[in-house]
Amino acid sequence: MKIDRLSLPHPVLGLGDDVEGKYEPIPSIKLGKEKTVISIEHVLDNPTLQEMLVKGDVAFCTELNCPQTLYRNVFMSREPNQSVEIKSDFLRDKVTIKFYIVAQEDISEYKPKGTNQDYGEYTFQVLKGDVLAYGSMTSFIAAKSWEKLAAISSFLVITEGDNQEGPFRIDLNEDRITVQLSKKDYVVYKSASKPALFGPIFHASVVVPALIYALQQMMTDDAKEQHEGKRWFDVLEFRKNNDEKIEKLWNDPTNIPEIAQLLLDQPFSRTLTRLEHIIDQSLRD
Repeated sequence: MKIDRLSLPHPVLGLGDDVEGKYEPIPSIKLGKEKTVISIEHVLDNPTLQEMLVKGDVAFCTELNCPQTLYRNVFMSREPNQSVEIKSDFLRDKVTIKFYIVAQEDISEYKPKGTNQDYGEYTFQVLKGDVLAYGSMTSFIAAKSWEKLAAISSFLVITEGDNQEGPFRIDLNEDRITVQLSKKDYVVYKSASKPALFGPIFHASVVVPALIYALQQMMTDDAKEQHEGKRWFDVLEFRKNNDEKIEKLWNDPTNIPEIAQLLLDQPFSRTLTRLEHIIDQSLRD
């Protein structure tokens, strides 16, 4: 359910212009082998809801949902800084988080300060559990280790295309960035990519341009709506949010080549090292 597309029978902060103010949860996610810790700073700016929070009439609600494991739970807090711990075994692949402020008891004659004038002088009967503010949603990839998220296979795959020969194609409509090689090139790739020695060379020649293209698309205005929910988008978004160097470069499209190299751990330098090794070995032979 996407609450931001619904119309509720009472004014809700965070839904259109129902109520003036702001509810902005700021989550931070720490993946661990045994447990996953989600720290949330709930930023609330509405005097009515702030007063009700102090009285205990409302509370922050963090809802977690993992479709792969069927795990679903809600965590309540009256404190602006909330910490949620979950066993990592309960989570796999994509996990969504939604944030609300909900009523903790029935409330009569509810009308928060800053209510849109379209509501006139009406007041509302709110029941326990009703949503009074919506803080949007986010998601993350629950891998068992950072190394799995750093692996290229977590967001990109190389496949055989339909064309007999010709340039490779990049498809962002699948769960992972898909590089489609021609049938002729794919045969060579499968044979040549088996020795680990050639891995960095393929990274520089195929993976780097595909990743640069994906990063360019991520920075367009409609990318979030078009690609959010795909594994490659969520993995790259998570890498950005958890790598200070990448995050600092993110908002400037001219930094995309540098971001791609950071994501792939300097593939050009590793390619030169491998080529140097191959040349030295051939000279010795």
